[in-house]
Amino acid sequence: DEFHENDCKFIKNPDTNLMSKSKKDFYENGLKLLQENNFLSFYFAWQGAFNAVILNDYILRFTHGIYHEDHDFGTILFCLAKKIYYIDETSMIYRIRDNSIINCKETSIPKKLPKNLEPLRKYFDNYQELRRYFMIYSFLRIAKNLFFFNINFKNVLIDKSLKEYYNPYFDQDFYKDPLKLNEIIKIFIKRLFFYKKYRKLRFYIRHPKKLFKKDNHA
Repeated sequence: DEFHENDCKFIKNPDTNLMSKSKKDFYENGLKLLQENNFLSFYFAWQGAFNAVILNDYILRFTHGIYHEDHDFGTILFCLAKKIYYIDETSMIYRIRDNSIINCKETSIPKKLPKNLEPLRKYFDNYQELRRYFMIYSFLRIAKNLFFFNINFKNVLIDKSLKEYYNPYFDQDFYKDPLKLNEIIKIFIKRLFFYKKYRKLRFYIRHPKKLFKKDNHA
């Protein structure tokens, strides 16, 4: 369940609990759960418990210093896990607070930044832009981890998941790129210049009216 700190209320079976959306309560292995439910953007941290032995067997850990580190962790964990059970009981409470990763709406950069954001201070004037940039960086790191995991695992679902994480890169222009996102994206897209042209062409083919839309400020 979730506890929303600002409203002082509990929410039963929130949307963030992906396990509650599973089609079945039991799977022979975690990969089948991911595939049958088409969980392309999957995460797992507070939603349940697991045998910690699997962490050391596969040297599996959270990626340090990024947002949403439970995404690649959860996906890889379930790809390796056996016998998944879903029990609809509340054993943990996920606290939602103001100014969290998801809820922060401040535009002014605070005097004290999280340790992983402090090096970006000098490159941004707007806190939302800084956080958006770091969010996309985090998604690319997640995609990178899944990409290298899938070199040996060779699963189509993981290939599809990669796009869920690297596609946001193309929705924003980067005038400053201190974390070198333009280099990380080349792990997945070799001919980046032509791929950007292809995406733009595909967009106008799907939305031809956008091509002839007049600029209201002209």
